[in-house]
Amino acid sequence: MTEAKRSPDLHESAAAFARTWAQGELADEVATALTCDEAEALAELFHAAGLQDAAKTWMDSHAAGDYPEDRHYRGREDTPAEDAPEPAPAP
Repeated sequence: MTEAKRSPDLHESAAAFARTWAQGELADEVATALTCDEAEALAELFHAAGLQDAAKTWMDSHAAGDYPEDRHYRGREDTPAEDAPEPAPAP
């Protein structure tokens, strides 16, 4: 008989995923390609895993690629201060 394969635990798998993806370098490369909903879902996973700094890093990196009509747009360095929107709230 073959041995039954153990299904990975969702909590353990999600925590391992969060720890792996919490690296700041990865956020800089990937976060701008995510939709706002995808970025928020990932930030929520980081928060649930106790990785608040990673959640902020990913949302900041994501927002850097947003356009004025996007939810997390925070202005650009070349945007006059009076035209810049309020910072996006933390997820």
